[in-house]
Amino acid sequence: MKQKPFVHDSDARMKRGLALLENNGNSIRENADGSFAIPSQKSDKTYEVRLLGAGDRYVCTCPDFEFRQIDACKHIHTVKLWIAVRTQLQNEPKPQVFAEDAIPCDRCGSIRSMRYGKSGSKQVYYCKECHRKFRESSLLKKARFNPEFVTLCLDLYFSGLSLRKIARTVANHFNIDVDFSTIYRWIQKYVPLVSEYANSLAPQLSTTWHADELFVKV
Repeated sequence: MKQKPFVHDSDARMKRGLALLENNGNSIRENADGSFAIPSQKSDKTYEVRLLGAGDRYVCTCPDFEFRQIDACKHIHTVKLWIAVRTQLQNEPKPQVFAEDAIPCDRCGSIRSMRYGKSGSKQVYYCKECHRKFRESSLLKKARFNPEFVTLCLDLYFSGLSLRKIARTVANHFNIDVDFSTIYRWIQKYVPLVSEYANSLAPQLSTTWHADELFVKV
């Protein structure tokens, strides 16, 4: 009478393979010939798992696979899980952590940038992706003065100062020489933009109005 081969519980072997991956996953090694070296949990031995041909049949050198005539031992299940986890990690985008004040590159858009000295009074950055040097983009493209200074001049104009008085004020207080005609061009260029933005705002008002020494005829 021919002896029936011993059949081990496949689910139990898979669970032991998962436990082996969790405990010794860092010890699994892929050899140059495509085989995998799995360390034994009970001894200093190392078992070899190999894929036969172009199919999906694995073989292992452990006694459980060689003498019990099973389809897959725990070492084979470990290799399958290890390959699946590694493939998933390779396909997923790698998380990147950047500083909150990271400046995006004006060419490739990457925020893997670093400070790279100064050009005059403006900070220069270096992009690690496309290796481009760039300066932080300004709200006012190709403008000689920064947005804060332009905004100050506009505020002084709407406060009642004439163009010549504005030019004289900024020259006395900030030591910046700007012609009154330049301030006039700023008014012509930026006031319509500011007005367009202000008109797009919808104020959140309640149904109750408060008036202080003010009369409104409705």
